[in-house]
Amino acid sequence: MKLLIADDDPTIRAYLKHIAAKWGYDIIEAVNGVQAWSALTSEDPPRLAILDWVMPEPDGVEICRRMQYHADERFIYLILLTSKTEKQSIVHALDSGAHDYLTKPFYVNELRSRVAVGKRFVEAQDKLRESNEIKNKFLRIAAHDLRNPLAVIINIAQVLRSGLLRESPEKGDDLLMRIDQSARHMLSLVNDLLDVSIIESGHLKLSTAATSLNTLLTQRIQFAEHLAAKKQITIQTEIEEIPPFSFDPNRISQVIDNLISNAVKYSPKGSLVQVFLKRKDGKAWVFVRDQGPGISSEDQKRLFGEFQRLGSPPTDGEASTGLGLAIAKKIVEAHNGRIGVQSRIGSGAIFSFALPIL
Repeated sequence: MKLLIADDDPTIRAYLKHIAAKWGYDIIEAVNGVQAWSALTSEDPPRLAILDWVMPEPDGVEICRRMQYHADERFIYLILLTSKTEKQSIVHALDSGAHDYLTKPFYVNELRSRVAVGKRFVEAQDKLRESNEIKNKFLRIAAHDLRNPLAVIINIAQVLRSGLLRESPEKGDDLLMRIDQSARHMLSLVNDLLDVSIIESGHLKLSTAATSLNTLLTQRIQFAEHLAAKKQITIQTEIEEIPPFSFDPNRISQVIDNLISNAVKYSPKGSLVQVFLKRKDGKAWVFVRDQGPGISSEDQKRLFGEFQRLGSPPTDGEASTGLGLAIAKKIVEAHNGRIGVQSRIGSGAIFSFALPIL
């Protein structure tokens, strides 16, 4: 993390630079307030600053005051260093925007601790900002994804109220199917949002029990076969017998369902999806291979993040929340397992996850 040291006394500045470099910080120096202000308002500013109060304009307190009104999302922790010891001066410095205050001569270990506190504060602020950005993204995408199916349902309701079905009753089944599809998509999105909320808050609880992964995988494949049949996709299996071991069957069902449904979504009609279960190195490995368009290396880097959608759309216009793989990753990692993907453009993809056999 970058640390700004701003002091017009070259001896103090050199000493601060020497000790702070030992603490592992990247040091930026400023000999006056102008240089300090320029560094703090640059495109890539330091996130920590030790500012001398008394130095050529603007002084340390004035810089703290200005920073309160500087329009930058990045939080910078400001420590004032001065020989002033009066309580009134300390209050004035803190009221002006300083986050901490240390008097000269200072105790080195005290300064190190105060800088370390500042570093932790900056990291906490960054996490808070990231969480806020995720929350805002949640709201934007949820609003967008809920709007379309709601619009379908509203439009169908208007058709029903218009009396059209009395004239053409055969259209009723199609309208009911569209209502069902829209409602299911909204339910899927809401369930995914709730899962992400639980996981991100650290409240994901696993209900583990000795369970047969062979039986569970077979059941989930049977469930997926009716979706695959709509696209004339065959699901081929190769399942090695593994004795029951401890995991959460409901949560692992979510992972399996997501990987198989994705394989079906992104595979062309009449193609093949393969599902394997193997035991290796004390782990149960599940592999799902598809014959889809493949995934670029850039897409693979962000594949398991929230609200990430692939560059290639589903082959039959299927809906996707962009949350499934992020949820799957968290569930697998909560079991001390691992999940990943191997793919090249034009060669399909192989998703896999491994659970320790306990």
